[in-house]
Amino acid sequence: MTTPESLPALLAEHAELERKLADPAVHADQALARRLGRRYAELSRIAETAHQLETTQGDLATARELAGEDQSFAAEATELATREGALQDKLRELLVPRDPNDGKDVILQIKAGEGGEGRGCSPATCCGCTCATPSGRAGRPRSSTPSSPTSAATRT
Repeated sequence: MTTPESLPALLAEHAELERKLADPAVHADQALARRLGRRYAELSRIAETAHQLETTQGDLATARELAGEDQSFAAEATELATREGALQDKLRELLVPRDPNDGKDVILQIKAGEGGEGRGCSPATCCGCTCATPSGRAGRPRSSTPSSPTSAATRT
């Protein structure tokens, strides 16, 4: 695998953050410590995967070298090659730039649409759904005769 140019820089940043987080003076400023801790956690996954990949590549080279002498190493080399490919894919995925808004909170409002409990029936126009309007008609089927809008307005 060709190492992306950013990987050595990210690994150096991870080591620097680890050094900073070990300093008790950093923890006097909670906002700084929290920010550094978040970045360290992000980079830890990348550093761990890169380390696993490097170890797997070394083991694979050794297994291929010894495969001529012992067949069990040939089988291990095949297994390690598969693991190497999976680790390369995982590292590639981890190195994809993140959206800057990923860490922010989101407020999602869901509004009801047609039908169901969110229809907002009034006591005069309840459709017989399960909205439990004060009319006491909730859950009852509609009458077979449709009411006109004018008769519904005068029926209060």
